[in-house]
Amino acid sequence: IKPFEAILNDQKLIIVPDNQLGYIPFEVLLTEFVESDDIDFRKLPYLLKCHPVSYAYSATILQREHQISNRSNGKIIAFAPNYGSSQNFYHLPSRHENLLPIPWAIDEVKNITRKYRGRAFTGNKATKEAFKEHAGNYHVLHLAMHSIINNDNPMYSKLVFSPIQDTLSNGFLNTYDLFNLELNAQLVVLSACQTGDGRLQRGEGIMSMARGFLNAGIPAIIMTLWEIDDHSSSKLILQFYDYLAEGYEKNKALRSAKLDYLQTTDRFKAHPNFWAGFVNIGSNDPIHVRKAVALWLEVASLLFFIAVSAFLILWFRKGRTNKCD
Repeated sequence: IKPFEAILNDQKLIIVPDNQLGYIPFEVLLTEFVESDDIDFRKLPYLLKCHPVSYAYSATILQREHQISNRSNGKIIAFAPNYGSSQNFYHLPSRHENLLPIPWAIDEVKNITRKYRGRAFTGNKATKEAFKEHAGNYHVLHLAMHSIINNDNPMYSKLVFSPIQDTLSNGFLNTYDLFNLELNAQLVVLSACQTGDGRLQRGEGIMSMARGFLNAGIPAIIMTLWEIDDHSSSKLILQFYDYLAEGYEKNKALRSAKLDYLQTTDRFKAHPNFWAGFVNIGSNDPIHVRKAVALWLEVASLLFFIAVSAFLILWFRKGRTNKCD
């Protein structure tokens, strides 16, 4: 950045990283040297404080994503399985690990769909089958769940939904499954661990779960570069939606959410590990999510119109009857 610092002048940065640089969130780089034994991570001179930063796989792909980006209906569909219940517990013998609950994921999804127009699928209702059935009707997809990254075969990296009991469904949505779905979303928020991580393939870049959504025709992804803290991320992501609702471009909305987070968190949680993992790749065009209260206002307005119309009809009929008398 340094050689071009003078001419950038607060402009937004779109970075096409090469090779291993794709694993780095550039916004945490410092714009000046800091010499201190007592570092306050809230006050460091991050590049984030100078520029909105977003990413692209190439200029050609970015141009294509901009062309397919269009006006959104503002509706959100959000999923958050509950892995820890006795009826929904995953054990993966091949990996010798259990998928533990994500305590704040369900609250994250409910808070988003309570504040903005949308539909939430939580717990045992957050199934792969429900996603396949309903996701095509929404322009914002929010997925707060576990992911399993397969670096040997990126097409088998997967998001882990709830299984349907007493069926053969395992709840796994593999990357290759995305190409068979009719998705009309303008934005996918992958609030899951390492969705921007994967194997570095020569000439192609990082083959991640997020890359699968982009290849499936979705122009913008909010992805994660490492394992995220669900409590911190739930607060940051809700602020991100607040700025989207105000008409911010995606890169500026994510930047503003991160700056707000740094201003309100404590010194420990201000470490970049808690907030810098979320990055935006693809189109930065604004996508206007609609507040849920707007739906109630629409209903109230409709009821008021019906009531006034009914009153006028009755009044008119009464007037005609009086004239006949």
